[in-house]
Amino acid sequence: MRGLRISVLHPLSISIQLPPASVISLRVFHDGTFHDTFLCRAAIEIDELLKSSADNSGMCHMDFSIYYCQSQTSAPAQLDVVLKLLPSANGGATITIHPIINVAWQVVHGLYQIPKNQLDRDDKVVRLIARIRDLYATVRALDGVGKIAELESIIEAILQQTIECVLFIREYVGLGFGTRVLHQTISSTDAKIKEFEDALRDLEAAFRNRSLVHITLVTTRVSNRVEKMYILIDLMGQLTPVDMETFDLPRCQPGTRSGEIQWITEWVMDPDADQRILWLPGPAGFGKSTLSATLADTFASLRRLGAFLFFSRDVEERSTPSKVVRTLAYQLALFDHRIADKVSKLLDESPFMARSHVRSQLAQLIVKPLCSVEALDDDGPLVIILDALDECGDVESRRSLLTALAAESRHLPSCVRILITSRPSDDIASAFDKQPHVKCRSLEITAENLKDVKAFLRHSLAQIAQSRRHLTLDPGWPGCPVLRVLTTRAGGLFIWADTAVKYMDDGMNPVQRLDVLVSGATPKDRVDSLSQLYATVLHACQKWDDEEFCSAFCKLFGAILMARLPLSPSAMDSLLSLPPNWALQMTSYFRAVLIEEPTGAIHIIHPSFYDFLTSQSQAGSPWYINAQLHSKYMAFHCVDLLGLTLRENMLGLVHSLRPAPIPNLSLDIAYACLFWIPHVCAIGGELESLGDSIYQLLHTHLLHWLEAMCISKESRKALHMLHQLESWTQSHLPDHTSLCDLVSDSLKFCRYFSNVIEQHPLSVYQVALPFSPSQSLVYKAFHRDDAMPKVSGSPLSVWPPWQLTLAGHKFIQCMALSPDGLRIATGGKQESNAYIWDLMTGSLILGPLQGHENQVWSVSFSLDGTRLVTSGYKDIFVWDAITGILVFKPFGAHLKTHFASTAFSSDGLRLVSGSTDKAVYVWDVLTGLTSLGPLWHERAVTAVSFSLNASHIVSGSDNGAIHIWDAVTGAQLHAPLKRHSLGVTSVGFSPDGSLIVSGSYDQTVCLSNVATGNLILGPLVGGFTTGVCMVSFLPDGSKFISGSTNGVLSFWDMQSGTLLLDSKNHQGGVRAAAFSYDGMKVASASEDKTICIWDAKTGIPLVGPLSGHTDGIYSVAFSPDGLRVASGSGVINIWDAATGASLGTYGQLQPDQGHYSAMRFSPDGSKLSLFSMQPGPSDIAVAWIWVWDSLREVNLESFSLTPGPDQLDVHSPSFGMCAGVLQLALKYPSQRCFEICLQATEVPKFGNVRGFSICAGAIAVILIDGSVAFVHFPPSHPLHYNMT
Repeated sequence: MRGLRISVLHPLSISIQLPPASVISLRVFHDGTFHDTFLCRAAIEIDELLKSSADNSGMCHMDFSIYYCQSQTSAPAQLDVVLKLLPSANGGATITIHPIINVAWQVVHGLYQIPKNQLDRDDKVVRLIARIRDLYATVRALDGVGKIAELESIIEAILQQTIECVLFIREYVGLGFGTRVLHQTISSTDAKIKEFEDALRDLEAAFRNRSLVHITLVTTRVSNRVEKMYILIDLMGQLTPVDMETFDLPRCQPGTRSGEIQWITEWVMDPDADQRILWLPGPAGFGKSTLSATLADTFASLRRLGAFLFFSRDVEERSTPSKVVRTLAYQLALFDHRIADKVSKLLDESPFMARSHVRSQLAQLIVKPLCSVEALDDDGPLVIILDALDECGDVESRRSLLTALAAESRHLPSCVRILITSRPSDDIASAFDKQPHVKCRSLEITAENLKDVKAFLRHSLAQIAQSRRHLTLDPGWPGCPVLRVLTTRAGGLFIWADTAVKYMDDGMNPVQRLDVLVSGATPKDRVDSLSQLYATVLHACQKWDDEEFCSAFCKLFGAILMARLPLSPSAMDSLLSLPPNWALQMTSYFRAVLIEEPTGAIHIIHPSFYDFLTSQSQAGSPWYINAQLHSKYMAFHCVDLLGLTLRENMLGLVHSLRPAPIPNLSLDIAYACLFWIPHVCAIGGELESLGDSIYQLLHTHLLHWLEAMCISKESRKALHMLHQLESWTQSHLPDHTSLCDLVSDSLKFCRYFSNVIEQHPLSVYQVALPFSPSQSLVYKAFHRDDAMPKVSGSPLSVWPPWQLTLAGHKFIQCMALSPDGLRIATGGKQESNAYIWDLMTGSLILGPLQGHENQVWSVSFSLDGTRLVTSGYKDIFVWDAITGILVFKPFGAHLKTHFASTAFSSDGLRLVSGSTDKAVYVWDVLTGLTSLGPLWHERAVTAVSFSLNASHIVSGSDNGAIHIWDAVTGAQLHAPLKRHSLGVTSVGFSPDGSLIVSGSYDQTVCLSNVATGNLILGPLVGGFTTGVCMVSFLPDGSKFISGSTNGVLSFWDMQSGTLLLDSKNHQGGVRAAAFSYDGMKVASASEDKTICIWDAKTGIPLVGPLSGHTDGIYSVAFSPDGLRVASGSGVINIWDAATGASLGTYGQLQPDQGHYSAMRFSPDGSKLSLFSMQPGPSDIAVAWIWVWDSLREVNLESFSLTPGPDQLDVHSPSFGMCAGVLQLALKYPSQRCFEICLQATEVPKFGNVRGFSICAGAIAVILIDGSVAFVHFPPSHPLHYNMT
């Protein structure tokens, strides 16, 4: 209406002058000046007003108030508008926008779960939602927006900003992932809301101008940029993560997989979801990896992707379970600087954590950093994706990873979401079964999948038609009927569709190849359909009548399938002795089933193609690959290549320890060096010719191979590989004695000189070899007087008997061999802790296991090796031998006696004990009640054992007598057998239960017949200068082992009683000893001020004696990872457990402060707690506990155990470490320790504490009258969260 004059007389009043008989519709919109209000649309019919308002001039003068809302319309009403507008923002969604709008719709819809009054009560929330609504109204106003290419990035940014705004609103009102209301924890919420509003306003302007320049996404997340790049560089060096390049991974076709994406998104974005893991098992070829890559892109664009790992059996580096946690930790550090800081700090404190057990890695490198990031939940969901978990190693190698993942993921913050895809493998299902924090949803073929496959085929075939314009194909080629046939044959499997498209696109005439696919026989099922497709692709080569071609195909594809890492065609030519470019030409025929990586390496398109080629159903086909046969061929290829190429100083280097760049080996040689032994050890059958080839390789090229491994920076792997080869040769080629001897000697050489070999590629010749024993096989085979240094004086004629020195006790009291012969448990004299060691590598598996009031008198494994029982003076402890957790509450204290020995029955349900009150008891392990006994001796019972079938019990006493009992009736089989002149320290049955071995303080070992009671062998004497503390049969019954209190291990032949070997390297009594993780090494610490490490299998000393202390050693402890040993006298010495090198000396005590009488490492090995005592006034001991940073050698804290400002307090974060070492402090009053833990004195009826045991949340107290009490604490008490 022209000429209309409108003037605003008042913010809420408008004056209008207009001709009579006029009708107007007036719309007044909020222009941003009326805060917290907006004007509604108003329509006014002027004629109605003229009837009552006209004057003589014919003009209408009218004042009226426009209706307005005092407060904005409700937030849910605004949401209705946004939800209606959201779909239009998708328009012709691109592959990028499609999944993101799904997420946006989900989070906006999630706001409906928030009560209306909760949204409406804060004007800031309503205003922000209104701003979102206005933005989407602008988007909707432009028709066909999705088809305008330049707007796609703007729409994507709008969707991303929408998601961030809504996540912020959820946290703001306290219904998000965080545990607190956001506006109560963030002081700058008003500023944050303004940032969101400004960003939305800028996006609206960008949309109108079609330009996204200078638009920054505002997010609730703290800035995730890692400012200090050196942190990432350090982390990369410490964690050695696997490279996970994702740019060449396939993504979902636009508009497909919407169903899966939707419900996965719902779970990720749901703050009320209780599960931390969503496991998505699906059939082969379903497209799980494509779905994972698409989801990774989606959540990465939203800054929600913390890590994305995709496993592949074709790439060993990407299928190694031991590297998973380290790679996860590195990717999370890249994602968020706060996580990077936490992980970096932890590794600074404990650099060995990256090499610890996978569960420790997961707990310390993933769970702990994420849980310690303040308010991480407030940032919204953090997504971790693990794709194709079934291709991560094999069932055996990934068992520990699955166990750790299932156990530790429950402790993750509520915002963490882990997506896992895999085939429906039984081991994964077993690990995740009945885990409340794991949700399983199978990926199944549905009607929607068929539609998605059809859409993919339509799009891909259209691209083929467009690229082949010379064929003049119809626009709708190949037509709906043909498309339906292809979709049916695909059966919902994307791998079928993808391979079919590549097959058609790879041919000269895609129409002809399409006809081949369509006209084939109707498949029986999806597997048959995929097999038919693969056969069709292979048939297209049309060279299968050529025998030479068939042979070359099998040779090449056999290598591709068996290779531990993808190789380039040129590397395969060299490895397989093919003519140049032969592999390149061959692979060009089969591009439809092969993938070429950016590096040029080749691998197969999908694991199902491996299954097809190696299936027995293809045995009559020219392309059949016999996996076992080609695995053997691969071993020969590697061995032959190394035999032809290895030589001394192959790169022309100069021996020097100065840092200098070293060229890389060619890919074929590097591969053969790294994988020839794994390939060899993977085969069986007729192996004589292979054994000869291996012998020739080692006899000629062992040192050359070690040089090459050093060049590849893999020299440490050589030691493990040779150990693997030794086991394989002894198992498969035991009669090839020359090979077995050479491998064994090579292993000793590498073990002895491991540090030297890795220093420089030429050090193996210039240093290691000259210092080897002159009579060793390696020295004889490789040393040349004219070209290499020679050590005169014959310092070594044979390899020394010791290889490693272990330490864990002041003085060994008892030992026990596990049933499988791979572990040894030890208990220390005058110490209340026990250890479990690996008998093969010498590393510490568990320990110290603490809880006894006083020293551990005996240790014993259950038959299955899963439990360990330790007995002290008054109680019996049963431990989980895998985790070190106390399985049952201590029992037996009511007998008011000292338990000197215990042993399990074969089923683990009964326990036999021997005590100082001359009695043998049998206990029900589940109830802690006695089921048999007392069975009486004349003197204290010091050793007991069950037979394998649990029918008999043998017990020995401190007068040297041995009793044999019926384990059911308690009847004695024979009169006491007098075998020893002093007390019996250890007894054991042979595996068949017919023989008994016994050891004594009289330094002898005896072998007796169970049925007759006759002495078979003994008393055997040899290698002992002190009493025998342990005897045990090896699992095969051919030998038995004995250990003495001075640290000597002796191995005996059971038939002849011949001493096979023993070990002795100390000049004084051994105060402490410990076995390695695998039981193959033993450490000993002596009053002669030295430490040694021994080979527990051979008794050969590996390292030591190590000198560094100026007085006797009173305490010793292994770091949890077994790489370091700490020993204490008046100072603390830290040793490298592998080399014996001194890593540091610190913590000097003053002369009046005594010595360190007890010590233990923290679980992560970064800290060391110690106990020392000094005489005080009136001969009252003044005791201190010290906490040291074991890596930086800095005293972190010190506590006094006497009242005062420095007194130990249960609220201290270090209390768990202090409590652990307190239980080792045998000479300090238990009463005071108990009072410190209880934070109270003069507690009624607890004034005479004789001993105590403390764990998280509970204390077991032994009173002076022999009774035992347990004190349990609520979860809020410091004894729960400070007992770390």
